[in-house]
Amino acid sequence: MPFNGTGVEPADPYVMRSHFCACFAYGGPCNDPNFDFAGRNRVAREWREVADNFVRGDYYPLTDYSIAANVWMAWQFNRPDAGHGVVQAFRRSESPGNASLLKLRGLNPSATYEIHRSDIEGVTRAGRGELTETGLKVSLPQRASAATVQYRRIP
Repeated sequence: MPFNGTGVEPADPYVMRSHFCACFAYGGPCNDPNFDFAGRNRVAREWREVADNFVRGDYYPLTDYSIAANVWMAWQFNRPDAGHGVVQAFRRSESPGNASLLKLRGLNPSATYEIHRSDIEGVTRAGRGELTETGLKVSLPQRASAATVQYRRIP
């Protein structure tokens, strides 16, 4: 079973989400009065909610791999056994587009899914193959930003 880990210092959600994997830690100069405990803890709670997917989920790249600064990168970890998963999407620093349409994989096309976006309150629903055929729309108005999107099949 592949297992890896990483640590990160900056509290920037783009940087922290870029380090999400099976084992995750953050640090930094704790004696600095400007140390952002709240921001780091918020992203760490987000990681705890999705970390199990990184170990037990099926991995699907949702965009072509690139190191270019003008593209989006996105991938999915899907747990068909549990009926849920997570999508991570990154708008790179020079990407001109503020939204990406990502066709998810491994989902039941006849099921309805509840969708929770980490930086947006509330949940939405998608069904009848919307996530696999039309795609999940992820909007990131700011360049060099990232989104974590969780989905769960509704019985």
